Amino acid sequence: MEKKVKKGLVFYADILGYLNIIKNNDIELCASLINDIILQLDRSVISKIISSDPKYSEINTDIQSILQERVTNIIVSDTIVIFFDLDNLTSKDKTYIFGIISLYVIFLFGDTFEKGISVRASLEYGPFYFKDNIFAGKAISDGYMNTMDMDFSGILVSKDADAYIQRELLDLLYDKKFYNERYIPILGNYKSGEKKEVLINWIDNDIFKNDIRQTIFESFNMHKKDITDSVMRKIENTERIIRCFLYCSKINGQNNADKKEAT
Repeated sequence: MEKKVKKGLVFYADILGYLNIIKNNDIELCASLINDIILQLDRSVISKIISSDPKYSEINTDIQSILQERVTNIIVSDTIVIFFDLDNLTSKDKTYIFGIISLYVIFLFGDTFEKGISVRASLEYGPFYFKDNIFAGKAISDGYMNTMDMDFSGILVSKDADAYIQRELLDLLYDKKFYNERYIPILGNYKSGEKKEVLINWIDNDIFKNDIRQTIFESFNMHKKDITDSVMRKIENTERIIRCFLYCSKINGQNNADKKEAT
């Protein structure tokens, strides 16, 4: 497959500890991990998007069409790249595209975390080109640089991507509400230093209802990955981000409850 896009979003993800997984497991277990988890991520995500909201279930055919025409998933070794083609959006596309993109990366990230494939990821904006499993574009290089700088597991939204989303994709009221609840400026730990960036709140269930640190630890440790000092630092930094997400969700829940009570 070949595509050249002038306007697009790219989700670039680096699987943490992938070489460690290969080193500590035999080839049969590695093959099972690739076939049963990594290569199934896209299929699992699509089904979750369609069942996540009644409006998506009602227009299943339209959603499937958008996903087929505008979303491409390429996995090369320890790198997952999702291309979102945003050239020539129709009015119907604009109705659903922001929700589809957001839910796609949220569900994908949640699946990787729960299945012990922790990733650090970045959502980038810009032109891109790919043919088969070879790709190019500024969004790719920016995604690589940003993910390598992250000292935690999460989804960074680059300034270019955030500006494009706010400028072009937030026409509808429920999209703006979703953006405000999920795209959150948070102070985090990067290899270049501590800084505040927009991160996507990917938490979509009760996965952290018990021991937050232990849940993160188990995800990082799954598939016989070693917990070195640098990995432990990423676990601690990830916990900080997740606690911020949980607090923001709690505040949003309280505000929504107050609004309902007022009406």
